[in-house]
Amino acid sequence: MSFEDEAAGQRVVPRGMEFSGDGLQLFVVTSNEEGTRFWLHTIQTRDALARSRVVDVTHGPAVAGRPFRATGRLDLDGLAPTKAPQITVLRLNGLEVADLPPVPVAEDGTFVLEDVLPEQAGNVQYVLGNAGDEVHYISEYWLVVDTTKASSTVSRSAA
Repeated sequence: MSFEDEAAGQRVVPRGMEFSGDGLQLFVVTSNEEGTRFWLHTIQTRDALARSRVVDVTHGPAVAGRPFRATGRLDLDGLAPTKAPQITVLRLNGLEVADLPPVPVAEDGTFVLEDVLPEQAGNVQYVLGNAGDEVHYISEYWLVVDTTKASSTVSRSAA
């Protein structure tokens, strides 16, 4: 294990790693090259992170080539997030993969995804994710949308 921040030491000292009694934290002591300065790092283990979940995802009409809207909520257990959370969005349409702009999460955890569906009717999948932070674990939600063709309107004319 090495740390890239020179001010925090670049090497772990011999016997410089120890888990807390409950196993939720890893303590690491690093030093400078000369071994004259030391730093203590506290690393949260995966078990120490609180859960995060994408829930209550619903969507409106899914018509090929038309605007699409889905809503949902990000539930976070434990402490408040250290920064404003966002939902990452990946759209899968057959072999085409599109990384969409992140969607902001409101204070109450709700979010709104807006997109324009691909032109061809069929199955479109969205992978909604939360990257987590120092206190919350990552989460992922798969939204499968079956798109339909737009109905064609035939104009009637009087002859």
